[in-house]
Amino acid sequence: MYIFSIVGSPRKGSNTDLLIDEVLKGAADAGAEVEKIYISDLKFAPCIGCMKCRADRVCRLAPDDVNMVVKKLDRADGIVLGAPVYSGHVPGQFKSLCDRLVGQVMKFDFTDGKANITSALTPKDRNGVAIGVCAASLPGMTDGVREFLKLNLAQHKNNGTIQEIIADGMVIPGQVNLEAEKLEKTFGARGQAIYENAQSLLKQAYEAGKNLVS
Repeated sequence: MYIFSIVGSPRKGSNTDLLIDEVLKGAADAGAEVEKIYISDLKFAPCIGCMKCRADRVCRLAPDDVNMVVKKLDRADGIVLGAPVYSGHVPGQFKSLCDRLVGQVMKFDFTDGKANITSALTPKDRNGVAIGVCAASLPGMTDGVREFLKLNLAQHKNNGTIQEIIADGMVIPGQVNLEAEKLEKTFGARGQAIYENAQSLLKQAYEAGKNLVS
């Protein structure tokens, strides 16, 4: 089984990155082959909205790194997508990738006067994990990211299942991996509770990775 993940955060070592690592660790321990790519490493131009890809699923801006992502998505038995909240949504780089992917991983049928959209990937039951990360803990702050990631996973899952991990209150880069002492120095009396929450998130991510393979 092959599990493919995309880190939608432009920062390596971010909380998004670390949680994806834990998901992949769980999947690897369950026997899966795992791979992770960073949005910040990809070289591609943004979609120009020409819509020509709807006819033949060939992007006129190719070849670039989007082609590689399409091949890995097609091969994947499970997909992990993670992103932080930027202005209520995913970071622009990650959104640009998803815009480019649409015409190559989705089929469009307008024969009955409606836009019928289905997956163009090789049919299989793909499990998925959606990870949303946010510094704020306000109600609704992660909703846009969560729904966007789940939508992109649901289009290709067939009978697979989608798990979600929401990590809000992530004020410090790499916070989810910090020791209790460091968190107590930063947050005072709240440090221990923040540490325990981080440990719970890491455990949830690891178990989600194992569940991807089951």
